[in-house]
Amino acid sequence: MKAFIYFSSGNRHPDLEVILSYAQTLADEGYEITFMIADDRRNTCLYNIFGSKLLQRLSQKRIELGLKLFQSPYRLVSNTQVEYTYKDYEFNSVEELKALKYKEADVGYAALSSYISATRQVLIDFNPTIKKILNRLLNTGIQNYLAFEQICQKDKFDRAIIYNGRFNDSRPILRLCQTYKIDTDVIDYSCVNSCVFQVKNVLIQDIKSNIEATNEAYKAMHPDQVQQIASDFFYKRRHGIATNEASYTLKQKHQSLPEGWDSHTKNIVIFSSSEDELCAIAPEWEKGLFSSQIKGLVYLSEKAKQETKFKFYVRIHPNMSTGQKAYLEAVYKLEHSNFIIIKPDSAVSSYTLMDQAWQVISFGSTMGIEATFWGKTSILIGMGLHVHFDCCYIPKTYDELHTLMHSDLQPKPKVNAYKIVIRLLKVPQPLKYFHMNTKRKASFNDKRIKLPLGWKIMQECARGIKKNKLKLLTLS
Repeated sequence: MKAFIYFSSGNRHPDLEVILSYAQTLADEGYEITFMIADDRRNTCLYNIFGSKLLQRLSQKRIELGLKLFQSPYRLVSNTQVEYTYKDYEFNSVEELKALKYKEADVGYAALSSYISATRQVLIDFNPTIKKILNRLLNTGIQNYLAFEQICQKDKFDRAIIYNGRFNDSRPILRLCQTYKIDTDVIDYSCVNSCVFQVKNVLIQDIKSNIEATNEAYKAMHPDQVQQIASDFFYKRRHGIATNEASYTLKQKHQSLPEGWDSHTKNIVIFSSSEDELCAIAPEWEKGLFSSQIKGLVYLSEKAKQETKFKFYVRIHPNMSTGQKAYLEAVYKLEHSNFIIIKPDSAVSSYTLMDQAWQVISFGSTMGIEATFWGKTSILIGMGLHVHFDCCYIPKTYDELHTLMHSDLQPKPKVNAYKIVIRLLKVPQPLKYFHMNTKRKASFNDKRIKLPLGWKIMQECARGIKKNKLKLLTLS
């Protein structure tokens, strides 16, 4: 039996530790392991969109150190085994970029996903500098596709392992695995202790696979256990205690409301998400009432000008405090007397807003699900993994949204909000050889993959250079 594993996206912590741990379990099962690296000097990825030679060397050094801990024979191949000439592709909009494909691979989506995740730029002007970056991301994906295609012509693999699968360097390989019908485990760290998400043959964000896994885990649990786990999760979220991720409300002032809040008015609170985290996943993630959050906010701002029965408050997600300035400025311009924008760094309490709201509207934020748990009417107008759990009202048309906003709705049953918690906390599974300690430091085979001091200094320098380039990019 043969297994193919791709070292992807800069091999950052804890990605590399997860990949190696999974590979070790397969080696224990008797698989012959082939690892592939992308080490062409022209290659770029999520963590190295500018093609820094130093960042590339750091990535290769971490792989080298990690493989020293690998306790089975393996073969290491490179994407440089194919002769590939980089090409400049022409595109002038997000839609044109998304439409770009190489054979079966949606390389445009993949490149855009890496770019937005790295830069947090949602609004892209496609100037020459940005198009050059995007073209390098595109070409890296295509080169990886061709390299893996060549490898598959010589070797028949029974399994493949890909980390996340969403980004420019790994998604093309996943698409080729799908074409060749190679049984592919797509894995990702879950941010829960030492557990990982795993799906078969699709992106880790695939909605159908996540729903199936959630339902399976839910059915295997006693209702009392489900209730206890969900209640504990929502209580911790409300009180700023870390759950599957750090709390975003710690800096907010308890019981604080926006200036001018009138409790006698029907106030609709809109909870935004970090839009850059939801962009360029796949077309299925754009099938909500609004294909993007900014489009939804524009629509609601215009609608609010015509409303006399209630007032809108938009709570911008706290994580957007470091988001794209142009995007935030575009959102701030939507404000008017009946459509109040609460900035991401505002001390206004998200939970007090939720408690005092007549209705809650969300684009996919967990606040939409939390609202249901705490007995509030919640309307979902974007897309999220909870779309099929019946924990929010989901309008399919603008008219349906209008009707819902003007109706005195009963909240959905709080039990319907439990499944998303099961997905976040119980669907992830422990991975042998992988451990995440209480200080969020990962280990493989009970050992940390530590860079020597000189390399750590180079790493800090490389990160500083990258940070400065990202700043300049936002001004370009």
